[in-house]
Amino acid sequence: MHPPSSPTLHRPVELTVVRHGETEWSRQGRHAGLTDLALTEAGRAGARALGTRLAAHGPYERVVSSPLQRARQTAELLALGPVGTDGRLVERDYGDYEGLTTAEIRARVPGWHVWTDPVPHGEALDTMALRVDGFLQELLQSPQHRVLVVAHAHLIRLMAARWLGLEPRQAALFRLDTLGVARLGWERERPVLLGWNA
Repeated sequence: MHPPSSPTLHRPVELTVVRHGETEWSRQGRHAGLTDLALTEAGRAGARALGTRLAAHGPYERVVSSPLQRARQTAELLALGPVGTDGRLVERDYGDYEGLTTAEIRARVPGWHVWTDPVPHGEALDTMALRVDGFLQELLQSPQHRVLVVAHAHLIRLMAARWLGLEPRQAALFRLDTLGVARLGWERERPVLLGWNA
């Protein structure tokens, strides 16, 4: 997937993507895929504060979130507009590795890496990339110009890679902490990273 060049778009979309706030598992470094975790109090407070900061860069024509509660709660606490959900924005299904830290997984599979190695009984990286590509292609054909997405760490890293025309495994080049912000947009006709974790 590579976004079309801006001349084919009436109003090239600018996408602001926010990782959800802190959960108990994110604080502990555990892989949280489809487990529906709530935000901690720190996560809720951080989302409110981030909303104030992002409001200065608004308004946003559309706010869309993963349906998982940690993302949906974050989107609602940002208070930047009505929140819609899209199932394509859920985190990767980590299968047998759900709830484990990387250290715990490597005790079973030495040298394991989330971007290059299999996830038994979970979602293949290429399958995840297909749903991210589908979301981005639909977004690029929509009438909205400024869109805010609230989702999950690995989903956002993959989205950034695909926006830039990179292979899925190259999402490893990015890192995003809780409540980190990525801004995806254009320089002339080229898709670019406008800001990362800022």
